[in-house]
Amino acid sequence: MRSGEAGYARALKAFATIGVIGAGLMLAGCQTDGLSGGGGALAFDRIEGPPPQSFDRLVTQLSSAADARRVEVVSRQQDAPYRVKGYLSAHQEGGRTSVAYVWDIYGRDRERVARVSGEETVSAAKGSDPWAACTDACLAKIAESTMAGLSEALGGPAAPAAAAIAAAAPVAPERSASLGLQGERGAALGYAAH
Repeated sequence: MRSGEAGYARALKAFATIGVIGAGLMLAGCQTDGLSGGGGALAFDRIEGPPPQSFDRLVTQLSSAADARRVEVVSRQQDAPYRVKGYLSAHQEGGRTSVAYVWDIYGRDRERVARVSGEETVSAAKGSDPWAACTDACLAKIAESTMAGLSEALGGPAAPAAAAIAAAAPVAPERSASLGLQGERGAALGYAAH
Protein backbone atom coordinates (compact mmCIF):
# COMPACT_ATOMS: atom_id res chain seq x y z
CA MET A 1 0.00 0.00 0.00
CA ARG A 2 1.41 3.38 -0.91
CA SER A 3 1.73 6.10 1.71
CA GLY A 4 -0.98 8.17 0.04
CA GLU A 5 -3.43 5.29 0.20
CA ALA A 6 -2.48 4.53 3.83
CA GLY A 7 -3.08 8.17 4.78
CA TYR A 8 -6.42 8.11 3.00
CA ALA A 9 -7.43 4.88 4.82
CA ARG A 10 -6.47 6.37 8.23
CA ALA A 11 -8.44 9.53 7.48
CA LEU A 12 -11.45 7.48 6.36
CA LYS A 13 -11.24 5.37 9.53
CA ALA A 14 -10.98 8.51 11.69
CA PHE A 15 -14.02 10.08 10.00
CA ALA A 16 -15.99 6.84 10.44
CA THR A 17 -15.06 6.73 14.13
CA ILE A 18 -16.03 10.35 14.62
CA GLY A 19 -19.30 9.71 12.78
CA VAL A 20 -20.17 6.74 15.00
CA ILE A 21 -19.33 8.70 18.18
CA GLY A 22 -21.29 11.72 16.95
CA ALA A 23 -24.33 9.59 16.08
CA GLY A 24 -24.16 7.97 19.51
CA LEU A 25 -24.04 11.34 21.22
CA MET A 26 -26.96 12.62 19.18
CA LEU A 27 -29.02 9.55 20.02
CA ALA A 28 -28.12 9.82 23.70
CA GLY A 29 -29.32 13.41 23.66
CA CYS A 30 -32.70 12.26 22.35
CA GLN A 31 -33.28 9.81 25.18
CA THR A 32 -35.54 10.81 28.05
CA ASP A 33 -36.49 8.86 31.12
CA GLY A 34 -40.17 9.65 30.71
CA LEU A 35 -40.47 11.63 33.93
CA SER A 36 -37.53 13.93 34.36
CA GLY A 37 -36.25 16.40 31.83
CA GLY A 38 -37.80 16.56 28.41
CA GLY A 39 -41.04 17.99 29.81
CA GLY A 40 -42.06 14.80 31.65
CA ALA A 41 -42.64 16.34 35.06
CA LEU A 42 -45.24 15.29 37.60
CA ALA A 43 -47.43 17.68 39.54
CA PHE A 44 -49.31 16.43 42.59
CA ASP A 45 -52.80 17.92 42.46
CA ARG A 46 -53.93 16.56 45.81
CA ILE A 47 -53.41 13.98 48.51
CA GLU A 48 -56.48 13.03 50.49
CA GLY A 49 -56.66 11.14 53.74
CA PRO A 50 -53.76 11.74 56.11
CA PRO A 51 -54.02 14.30 58.90
CA PRO A 52 -51.70 17.34 58.68
CA GLN A 53 -48.79 15.90 60.69
CA SER A 54 -48.73 12.67 58.64
CA PHE A 55 -49.29 14.62 55.43
CA ASP A 56 -46.26 16.85 56.05
CA ARG A 57 -44.01 13.87 56.82
CA LEU A 58 -45.30 12.01 53.74
CA VAL A 59 -44.56 15.02 51.54
CA THR A 60 -40.99 15.10 52.84
CA GLN A 61 -40.58 11.38 52.11
CA LEU A 62 -42.11 11.72 48.62
CA SER A 63 -39.70 14.54 47.83
CA SER A 64 -36.75 12.45 49.01
CA ALA A 65 -37.89 9.42 46.97
CA ALA A 66 -38.40 11.62 43.89
CA ASP A 67 -34.88 12.99 44.25
CA ALA A 68 -33.43 9.48 44.66
CA ARG A 69 -35.17 8.33 41.47
CA ARG A 70 -34.54 11.58 39.58
CA VAL A 71 -38.26 12.10 39.07
CA GLU A 72 -39.05 15.73 38.34
CA VAL A 73 -41.86 17.01 40.56
CA VAL A 74 -43.16 20.54 40.06
CA SER A 75 -45.68 22.69 41.87
CA ARG A 76 -49.29 22.00 41.02
CA GLN A 77 -49.54 25.61 39.76
CA GLN A 78 -47.08 24.75 36.98
CA ASP A 79 -47.90 23.08 33.70
CA ALA A 80 -46.91 19.39 33.78
CA PRO A 81 -47.63 16.54 31.38
CA TYR A 82 -48.73 14.34 34.29
CA ARG A 83 -51.00 15.17 37.23
CA VAL A 84 -51.17 12.91 40.29
CA LYS A 85 -54.00 12.52 42.79
CA GLY A 86 -53.42 10.43 45.89
CA TYR A 87 -55.73 8.79 48.37
CA LEU A 88 -54.57 7.22 51.64
CA SER A 89 -56.49 5.42 54.34
CA ALA A 90 -55.31 3.98 57.66
CA HIS A 91 -57.12 1.44 59.80
CA GLN A 92 -56.32 -0.75 62.79
CA GLU A 93 -57.21 -4.38 63.12
CA GLY A 94 -55.88 -7.08 65.41
CA GLY A 95 -52.92 -5.14 66.77
CA ARG A 96 -51.80 -4.00 63.33
CA THR A 97 -52.27 -0.78 61.42
CA SER A 98 -52.58 -0.85 57.63
CA VAL A 99 -52.12 2.18 55.42
CA ALA A 100 -53.59 1.67 51.96
CA TYR A 101 -52.74 4.11 49.18
CA VAL A 102 -53.81 4.75 45.61
CA TRP A 103 -52.19 7.21 43.18
CA ASP A 104 -53.97 8.04 39.94
CA ILE A 105 -51.86 9.57 37.18
CA TYR A 106 -53.56 11.69 34.54
CA GLY A 107 -52.22 12.94 31.23
CA ARG A 108 -52.75 16.36 29.68
CA ASP A 109 -56.07 15.16 28.27
CA ARG A 110 -57.28 14.49 31.86
CA GLU A 111 -57.60 10.79 31.14
CA ARG A 112 -56.09 8.42 33.69
CA VAL A 113 -52.94 6.85 32.25
CA ALA A 114 -51.91 4.75 35.23
CA ARG A 115 -52.74 3.76 38.79
CA VAL A 116 -50.25 2.85 41.50
CA SER A 117 -51.55 1.28 44.70
CA GLY A 118 -50.33 -0.63 47.68
CA GLU A 119 -50.53 -1.15 51.41
CA GLU A 120 -48.07 -0.97 54.29
CA THR A 121 -48.70 -2.69 57.62
CA VAL A 122 -47.12 -1.73 60.93
CA SER A 123 -47.74 -2.43 64.61
CA ALA A 124 -50.76 -0.58 65.92
CA ALA A 125 -50.27 2.44 68.16
CA LYS A 126 -52.01 2.79 71.49
CA GLY A 127 -55.31 4.59 71.20
CA SER A 128 -57.84 4.74 68.45
CA ASP A 129 -55.95 6.87 65.87
CA PRO A 130 -54.39 4.57 63.24
CA TRP A 131 -52.32 7.45 61.87
CA ALA A 132 -50.41 7.58 65.18
CA ALA A 133 -48.79 4.26 64.19
CA CYS A 134 -47.69 5.59 60.81
CA THR A 135 -43.97 6.11 61.47
CA ASP A 136 -41.44 7.86 59.27
CA ALA A 137 -40.19 4.41 58.21
CA CYS A 138 -43.71 3.44 57.10
CA LEU A 139 -44.12 6.70 55.18
CA ALA A 140 -40.69 6.22 53.57
CA LYS A 141 -41.79 2.78 52.31
CA ILE A 142 -44.99 4.26 50.93
CA ALA A 143 -43.06 7.08 49.24
CA GLU A 144 -40.46 4.74 47.73
CA SER A 145 -43.11 2.31 46.46
CA THR A 146 -45.07 5.24 45.09
CA MET A 147 -42.15 6.76 43.18
CA ALA A 148 -41.06 3.33 41.94
CA GLY A 149 -44.56 2.69 40.65
CA LEU A 150 -44.93 6.15 39.10
CA SER A 151 -41.57 5.86 37.40
CA GLU A 152 -42.29 2.37 36.09
CA ALA A 153 -45.83 3.19 34.96
CA LEU A 154 -44.62 6.14 32.93
CA GLY A 155 -41.50 4.56 31.49
CA GLY A 156 -39.02 6.14 33.87
CA PRO A 157 -35.49 5.04 34.73
CA ALA A 158 -34.66 1.74 36.38
CA ALA A 159 -34.58 1.66 40.15
CA PRO A 160 -31.54 3.29 41.68
CA ALA A 161 -29.16 1.16 43.68
CA ALA A 162 -30.52 0.25 47.12
CA ALA A 163 -27.49 1.91 48.69
CA ALA A 164 -28.34 5.20 46.97
CA ILE A 165 -31.86 5.08 48.36
CA ALA A 166 -30.63 4.18 51.84
CA ALA A 167 -28.06 6.96 51.72
CA ALA A 168 -30.56 9.60 50.58
CA ALA A 169 -30.83 12.17 53.33
CA PRO A 170 -34.24 13.46 54.36
CA VAL A 171 -35.26 16.50 52.36
CA ALA A 172 -35.17 19.79 54.18
CA PRO A 173 -38.51 21.62 54.27
CA GLU A 174 -37.21 24.38 52.00
CA ARG A 175 -36.17 21.77 49.39
CA SER A 176 -39.56 20.10 49.35
CA ALA A 177 -41.19 23.52 49.14
CA SER A 178 -39.15 24.25 46.02
CA LEU A 179 -40.53 21.04 44.49
CA GLY A 180 -44.06 22.18 45.15
CA LEU A 181 -44.54 19.53 47.80
CA GLN A 182 -45.20 21.74 50.80
CA GLY A 183 -46.81 24.99 51.53
CA GLU A 184 -49.44 26.26 53.85
CA ARG A 185 -50.56 22.90 55.27
CA GLY A 186 -49.62 21.23 52.02
CA ALA A 187 -51.41 23.66 49.73
CA ALA A 188 -49.18 22.71 46.81
CA LEU A 189 -50.40 19.14 47.03
CA GLY A 190 -54.00 20.02 47.72
CA TYR A 191 -54.37 18.50 51.18
CA ALA A 192 -57.92 17.51 51.91
CA ALA A 193 -58.96 16.13 55.29
CA HIS A 194 -61.54 13.37 55.48
